[in-house]
Amino acid sequence: MKLLKSPFIVGYSLLLVLGILLLLSHDKITLQLQTNALHLDAMDATMPYLTWLGDGLFALALGLVFLLFVHRKLGWWLLIVYGASAILAQVAKRALFPDAMRPYYYLKTHPDFYTIPDFLYYEFHSFPSGHTTTAFALATVLSLHYAGKLWVQILCLFLAGLVGFSRFPNIF
Repeated sequence: MKLLKSPFIVGYSLLLVLGILLLLSHDKITLQLQTNALHLDAMDATMPYLTWLGDGLFALALGLVFLLFVHRKLGWWLLIVYGASAILAQVAKRALFPDAMRPYYYLKTHPDFYTIPDFLYYEFHSFPSGHTTTAFALATVLSLHYAGKLWVQILCLFLAGLVGFSRFPNIF
């Protein structure tokens, strides 16, 4: 019961409900265009780097650093949970949602669709986002391990949320 009251779990649950409500109340393409219109040069410069916090190489590096230098058991948990989340995300992309195209596929010729110059955009395997899945998987493990440290839970939620957001506005 204490776990359900954790700031990370409460925040994650709120983000999840908000995301579901947005998807149920808006057409995905319209929502993408509205979010895309909010772009800022600062976001163009930072979002490609923030999204790497959900990359598999980052997850492996983080797990290995914890395993070798910080906390052996936590390092193993980070690696195991990353591996499980990566497998689940890739299986879901290919088996459950094989035809889920990324918004770029539909919007690349739309006159109001902003793209970052010289950035490589992908068109396939949109859902679920492997980067977002990884970020929230790692954040969950870290926030559970550091359950007594409110700032760690808030930081984990904030960073995982940023990774998720970085996947959306400009489809990084």
